Amino acid sequence: MVYNHMKNLPLIIIVFLAVYTTAFSQQKAPNCGWYGTKTVAERNVMFPFNKVKKVLLVSFANGDMHSNGDAPDSVAYKVGTRIYGKEVIKKRSFTVGGYQKEYYIVEEEKLSQKSIDELSNIMFNYIPQAPWPQGMPQGVTDCYNPHNAVLFLDEDKEVIACFEICFSCGGAYLHPDDYNINDRNFDCGGFMRLLYDFFKKEKITFGPDRE
Repeated sequence: MVYNHMKNLPLIIIVFLAVYTTAFSQQKAPNCGWYGTKTVAERNVMFPFNKVKKVLLVSFANGDMHSNGDAPDSVAYKVGTRIYGKEVIKKRSFTVGGYQKEYYIVEEEKLSQKSIDELSNIMFNYIPQAPWPQGMPQGVTDCYNPHNAVLFLDEDKEVIACFEICFSCGGAYLHPDDYNINDRNFDCGGFMRLLYDFFKKEKITFGPDRE
């Protein structure tokens, strides 16, 4: 009897996978848009905006980038190294949300309060119209290689949160993520485009333009 069940095991697995795949294929990614209603005052009491004294947009050169003639491949980055016509102006290392980060920064812009309010609006008000279906698989990237980030600094100039962005693959991760922003970074149509336009408006070109 056990032997007969074992003989049928491959068929059982195939049937299970077919049912599982069909169930998910019938689920559509949520419609995303300006469905949030949080005011500036409400967003300002949400982390990380309730703790920051300064917000920076940065672009950085990763160690796995190729130099395109400005520096040898696999170069040991340092201040002064040139990459794609940009010069590394500083190194910033920090740990946030359990992640260790080390950025060789080539561009950095401090945001005005008006721009901070615009960023928080994108992060908290551009959301799915309905809750994300429980267990629904999200888009997967095969090349997460970020070159941009939003750094949130406290009164001691320490990085307390980092919103890291890969424009080439459409991935963005906030660390720490208290409000599940990371749930929608791949499949929430328009979210990455808003971030792209925001970085360009703030004069950050390395990353958005290169990728």
